[in-house]
Amino acid sequence: MNNIAQTGGPLIAGLLIAAINFHIYVVMTFLMVMSALSYQLLPNLPRIKPTPRSWEHIVGGLKFVRSNSIVFGAIALDLFIVLLGSVVTLLPIYAADILMIGPEQLGLLRGMPAFGAVFVGVLLASLPEMRGCGWKLFFALFVFGVSIVIFGLSTNFWISMAALFIYGAADMVSVNIRLSLIQIATPDHLRGRVSAVNGIFISSSNEMGDVRAGSAAALFGPVTAVVIGGVMAIGIALGGALVFSKLRGLNKVNDAAPITPDH
Repeated sequence: MNNIAQTGGPLIAGLLIAAINFHIYVVMTFLMVMSALSYQLLPNLPRIKPTPRSWEHIVGGLKFVRSNSIVFGAIALDLFIVLLGSVVTLLPIYAADILMIGPEQLGLLRGMPAFGAVFVGVLLASLPEMRGCGWKLFFALFVFGVSIVIFGLSTNFWISMAALFIYGAADMVSVNIRLSLIQIATPDHLRGRVSAVNGIFISSSNEMGDVRAGSAAALFGPVTAVVIGGVMAIGIALGGALVFSKLRGLNKVNDAAPITPDH
């Protein structure tokens, strides 16, 4: 749903701007107000008595992440892959200076990762529980890195489109596995704190990835920056498979669930 919104939102906005010009702001304001008011239709959540806060509660999520190789591996892989694999911020340079295309084609390039993610997301939702999720995670990360290298070297619009589609599709596979593992491998009482740790790493890696891509492009040129990032992402996938052997050996996502007295 997130990728559908990211893909459809800019497209619908572009059509509305073309159709009604600056009056789009009136329409957007109305829709945002209606969206906020619609929350009043939701049922009230039961009030939960908050637990006392202490330093142990604050760092509990970090301690668990460090002690659990599956959760730590999933978060670390996300951090470094996103840090090295950011290419979206360089798309305008590729459009203007390398692929020699206009803003319409740039819009298609920008939407390709989301299209790939939506396609694979729908496919994953319709399939039975994944088997061999460990090695499939690292294979998806490897394909993700290869797609970056292909995009970086491409001077053909259609090859670049295909590479970005695969980029989004492979990312959706790895995200699906990693986020599921983090949720399932974490005990109930720590899930919120571990999710918060994961959220911090995801947000920071996205921003740092854009900074890395822009800085590397300024120093070495956009093609070299993208290709180096892709090669390093491939290295992270291969190195991670060696370092996180327990994560690589997982068959089903549910195998990562913590053992409780009831089991």
